[in-house]
Amino acid sequence: MKSYTLDKKFLSFRRAFAKIRHHEKGSVLVELAMMLPVTLMLALGGFELYRFLLIQQKITQTTMSLANLISQNQMLTGNIIQNTFDAVDHIMEPYDIEGNGKVIITTVVGNGGDGMVDYQCSPAGNYDGPSKVGTTGSTANLGILGTDFTLDDGETTVIAELYYDYKPFLANGGNFIENNVFTDTQLYKVAAYKPRFGSLPLTDSCDGA
Repeated sequence: MKSYTLDKKFLSFRRAFAKIRHHEKGSVLVELAMMLPVTLMLALGGFELYRFLLIQQKITQTTMSLANLISQNQMLTGNIIQNTFDAVDHIMEPYDIEGNGKVIITTVVGNGGDGMVDYQCSPAGNYDGPSKVGTTGSTANLGILGTDFTLDDGETTVIAELYYDYKPFLANGGNFIENNVFTDTQLYKVAAYKPRFGSLPLTDSCDGA
């Protein structure tokens, strides 16, 4: 009699344990459902971060290449400048610099410890991105190049600036994502090279280059 009672209790315990296991499986599914959005957000965030860093690297290389290409000339013409701007379009691929950004070339000549903007060229377009160096004939803002940059009297430097509107791939992912995670950002890079042949005269206009 006692043995039968123990067996019955044991069977009841097994059934109860089986029910608990069944409930645990349900809990796992609930936890998975709760974690899936978080995991997806982390994955998409990693993708967007990689994309942002890639664009940063691309515009840095493009800005340096632009200043370097211009500085290698003995003199500049509108055609040379336009061809260089066309090369920038190819360097920036697959990113559309013409539609989402702007490049500016400025030559600055040292003058009594300051720099004066000699001339400035930029492709035609409607992008709102003024030069942080200055305008033609004004005192140049060389501070954007860092405190180590110096320019002797009569010495010339070529400064390239690049603006680019970074638009997150997930910008339309709802108000929370758009306002708190991924936002549109105007990126800006600047680079300077001193001309290989000293001075760098502009022989004709670069308006609308």
